[in-house]
Amino acid sequence: RFDVRTQVLRNGAPAAVKDIRPGQRVYVDTMLNGDQVFAKSIRLETGADQGDARGQVVTIDPARGILELHEEIAREPFRFRLSKETTVLIDGRRAAPANVLPGALVTIVFVGGATSGVAREIHVLANPGQHFTFAGKITFLDLRLKRFAILNRSDGQTYDIALSQLGTGQSRGLRVGSEAIVKAVFNGKNYEAQNIEMSTSGNNQARQ
Repeated sequence: RFDVRTQVLRNGAPAAVKDIRPGQRVYVDTMLNGDQVFAKSIRLETGADQGDARGQVVTIDPARGILELHEEIAREPFRFRLSKETTVLIDGRRAAPANVLPGALVTIVFVGGATSGVAREIHVLANPGQHFTFAGKITFLDLRLKRFAILNRSDGQTYDIALSQLGTGQSRGLRVGSEAIVKAVFNGKNYEAQNIEMSTSGNNQARQ
């Protein structure tokens, strides 16, 4: 979401929300505001030949060379073409486009326009069913919504974690500002906590 606090820039100059057009490529700097993602700034790059996108894979057809991506602020998915030169990386290792699953969280480096861009690199952040371990400080907690956020020490990113699969016994010790080690699985919609271990040491390292 965004409001009057959101800064909008077009090619580095101040702009307005009304300047954003359907299908236009934008770059968004976000933060977690309660249980919602808030846009701190939105950048419009109208003259760039290369861009990047971040979102969730809607469909992928390696045989036809097509990938559709849904970004949080876009109503309609963007379509990218895959070529023989498209590089796919999962956990930093090269993989085939067939290893990118519908529902995966990805970042894409592309060339061309937003509606006919060619994907140059696809970085898979999380595939459905993939397991993760996060270690760091709890920055947000809402037991009513069964959600919390953790600032992962290894990459400096904040992850929103669901608690729906855990009993109240494991979540009772959670406090904002406390350190925890969280084992989670990405289910295609959320990171679901499988186990939480409260930590008194700042030396634990997260791994994926």
